[in-house]
Amino acid sequence: NLFMALVTSAIRVGQTDEALRLLQDLREKGPGVTPMLLASATKLCTAKQHFRECLAIYDNVSMDPDLDVGDKSVWSCLLFCAVEAGSHPRCRFFFERLKA
Repeated sequence: NLFMALVTSAIRVGQTDEALRLLQDLREKGPGVTPMLLASATKLCTAKQHFRECLAIYDNVSMDPDLDVGDKSVWSCLLFCAVEAGSHPRCRFFFERLKA
């Protein structure tokens, strides 16, 4: 998928702001963000230690009411990112999704 390649490439080279813009454009003007694309972006951001950026990506993508995140590894990554970014109030939400 072209969008997957663009987003993951941007994250790999440290251009998380570009990845966020691409995801926002996909959500607002394009076909939307698939759960698989969100999972790839989340896992890659976590691996690259872009914790705040990962949370920003989730915040942007989660504005889509039709997005269903069933992959527990996404919730695990988001929980880890929230802890590492010091965003402790968000931890409970991510933990509850991980447990579900």
